[in-house]
Amino acid sequence: MYTTEGDTMSLDHLQQAAQQEESAQQTDSLLTITALAEEWKQRKAEYTQLEQLAKEAKKLFNKVSQEDIPNAMMEVGLSELRLADGQKISFKEDVSCSIKDYNKLDEFLTERGEDGMMKITLEVGKVPKNILRMILKDLAETYDISAMPKQFVHPATMAAYIRRLCGINGKTVAEVAVADIDETMLSVYRYYKTTIK
Repeated sequence: MYTTEGDTMSLDHLQQAAQQEESAQQTDSLLTITALAEEWKQRKAEYTQLEQLAKEAKKLFNKVSQEDIPNAMMEVGLSELRLADGQKISFKEDVSCSIKDYNKLDEFLTERGEDGMMKITLEVGKVPKNILRMILKDLAETYDISAMPKQFVHPATMAAYIRRLCGINGKTVAEVAVADIDETMLSVYRYYKTTIK
């Protein structure tokens, strides 16, 4: 194909214009990414600040709900009060539990004949699916795969048990005082829950 000098110049000019356009697009993209990175930093700072505010608001709410209102009502001998707007304020004693030593808890529950609430799971490392179908005994004897039993009681189940065992909420007679529960076995936090309806 035959080209003239003018054709070559216009082709060079087109290539140069295309490179400049591509460079401008890359610059625009980099500016957009930079702006988005700045927005990300701002949103992260806002999110972190709001999380902290929510954490502090929850702490203040819990103090009013779990301490201030129940204490004020107990001081005047009330368990519930109807407000002028018709809403009723009441409180009840409750617990939340954190198990510290599952072995001690298992012994405690077994002695009482109440170990049925203890769930036992088995953690096994990565093994082929066909081996998982085998019986636990076969895993140990045939495949030399050691499994570690893990015990678990759901926190809500434990709290319900402690409420019943310790006579909290007046629905049952206390068999054991919260103060007599082994603190190395189970951490029990007693509190009051306020409701306004």
